[in-house]
Amino acid sequence: ADDEIWINPVAIASFGADDFFDTLRLQKDGVTQSTNALYGVDLEARDIVGNVWPFDVYNNLLSDLQSVGYQSEVDLFAFPYDWRLDISHNAQLLDDKVLNALEIVNGTSDQSQWNITQVDIVAHSMGASVAREYISYPAQAVHVHRLIAVGPVFLGAPKPLKGILFGDTLVPSLNPDEAKDIVQNMPGAFQVSPGNGYWEFYDGTSGNPVAFQEEYDFDGDNQELGDLSYDQFKSLLFGLDRDPNLNWDVYGKDINQTVFDMAEAFHNRLDFSWDSGIPIPEVDLIVGTGLCTIGQYQSTWRIKAGPVRIDPIVHVNEVNGDGTVPLFSASLYDPDRGIDHRGGANVYYVAKKYSNHALLLSKEPIRQLVLNLLAANSNLPDGIIQEAGVPRKCWGATINIESPVELHVTDAAGNHTGWATSSTNIDSLMIEEGIPDSQYEEIEETKSVYLPDDGEYTIFLKATD
Repeated sequence: ADDEIWINPVAIASFGADDFFDTLRLQKDGVTQSTNALYGVDLEARDIVGNVWPFDVYNNLLSDLQSVGYQSEVDLFAFPYDWRLDISHNAQLLDDKVLNALEIVNGTSDQSQWNITQVDIVAHSMGASVAREYISYPAQAVHVHRLIAVGPVFLGAPKPLKGILFGDTLVPSLNPDEAKDIVQNMPGAFQVSPGNGYWEFYDGTSGNPVAFQEEYDFDGDNQELGDLSYDQFKSLLFGLDRDPNLNWDVYGKDINQTVFDMAEAFHNRLDFSWDSGIPIPEVDLIVGTGLCTIGQYQSTWRIKAGPVRIDPIVHVNEVNGDGTVPLFSASLYDPDRGIDHRGGANVYYVAKKYSNHALLLSKEPIRQLVLNLLAANSNLPDGIIQEAGVPRKCWGATINIESPVELHVTDAAGNHTGWATSSTNIDSLMIEEGIPDSQYEEIEETKSVYLPDDGEYTIFLKATD
């Protein structure tokens, strides 16, 4: 009891990553905690993430809110939730939180005596999807005056597909297959992956690649279909070859149909639900721009000598976004093509230098914009740009290395991107992206690093085999 599981890099190092991450497993229903978890108990979300050393996440925002008069547990309430679970489930818990907050503010549970009947919600990333689900029900929407969604991932993002399809190292000692096993039973992971609506914006036209391109037969069906439609991608997911020697009964390496169906139903109901209007007075979307963001996985091949053979590999291709969420998945709006599913929501665009998805609410211009919106102040801080100034693409180059090596890059200022090289436990468990606006990914033997086009870089490869 009371052991911190996420995020806890020291515990990961102590237990060994594979054993530690077993703690996060759910059973195949996507609901029940695994009884084989390391700690043998259910997990509970108790607090929001204030910081992840050395980065602030939400602490500065909370301090800003308190500096203008909000008081914790008086008129300022945090809502931690279990990101592994179905967003609809978390939205039900949000309803409990909202009603409890209104009871505290009004000093009574008797709603007929309430003078204050609505709250403002500030939500980030998946939290914005939880809030959107919450206000989709009229009986709950009446309790919300304003939703400020920062870095929303409404239509999903290709980046979470990495864990589902290929596994993810997360930390160096973690076998990617371990992460792949774990996420198969997490509805939340599938719900922040692209739904059907994603393909309306990212349809394969110039600069808008589909989420998956099959140049090399990826699923063993003897077809190379090129740009996959949503239905073709869905078929690919469920047609992937599986190892018959693996034990699928408890967790499995196959795509979990039950969990996938939860995500598909979620996206089908909500993705374009604002076309008929937003159910609350104000919705503000604060979206990052200018950072290269995974927009597509491309199955292709390489010719490998000794002896010569063709090996399948996977590359990533980028689109404009905040480094995690593609722009249109957050904004629901592409003025160049006349696609608009905002339903009247206000969209505020964040300049590139402030757009890192995970750290959006740590950036001063975004925190100030949140305060302004809560105070009905129309002033836009520096760093918030008008729609006309939004870049239509990200600028830079991606380097792919398909070998058993470590990939390290430094810039002229000595900033480093790649696996951290410090000897401390915490540092060594992190991927550093110290070069401003750089992105680093690994998929099996392929290491990919995106580098902005305005720097000079030194690339170092260290053999691991």
